[in-house]
Amino acid sequence: MGTKLTSLFKEGEKYQINTKYKELPIKTNLKLLWIDENMKLLGFSIGACVFKGAFTPGTEVYIKINGKYAYGKVFSCSNELVIEFKEIRKEPEFIRRRTVRVEPDPANPVVVELKVDSYSIKTKAKDISETGVGVILEKDKPESAEVIDIIQKNPNSWFDLYVHLPKHGTAHAKGRVRNLSIEEEGIYIRIGFEAEYSKEDREKVRRYVFERQQEIIKSLKML
Repeated sequence: MGTKLTSLFKEGEKYQINTKYKELPIKTNLKLLWIDENMKLLGFSIGACVFKGAFTPGTEVYIKINGKYAYGKVFSCSNELVIEFKEIRKEPEFIRRRTVRVEPDPANPVVVELKVDSYSIKTKAKDISETGVGVILEKDKPESAEVIDIIQKNPNSWFDLYVHLPKHGTAHAKGRVRNLSIEEEGIYIRIGFEAEYSKEDREKVRRYVFERQQEIIKSLKML
């Protein structure tokens, strides 16, 4: 037998709902209006929420309850935010992050030059923070395949990263792989690097992340 929603939630109470938008954590407190036990649906009041645009159908959400999180997906969002409950989970990684992570503006990309042995590859950053950067490589390109192979064989090695930031110049980092994942039907590999910068270059990244964070929040409020 599955989890009964009425044992977890109470109509009329407010709950903290967490999601992310362009990698930026979004947190809002909403009142629970109704529970549909059969369909595993929760209906929240969302009329006054300034971050309504972050909750589109299919968006993953985490509702904080008693130190844990109810994981679900947005079923619909018009006059009410309707969430389909899936399961109870631990605190998600994006809430635990020590520093703010953002997704760069596609019109003004952050370009990362990755140097691995004799290879030098330029690619766009998928996301960036003061302590890390994620990049995407096409695994079927010969040069990319060689770099991915070297990285996989040297999981604890540090590599040179040159991060070209719009308006803030280039920041040099030593990067160590934290995770690799396959994206878009196996065509691309996402590589997440832990990045260590000099004090001066870290400040460049910090300024960029702050400015991009403000852009994301402004655009979200306009949705």
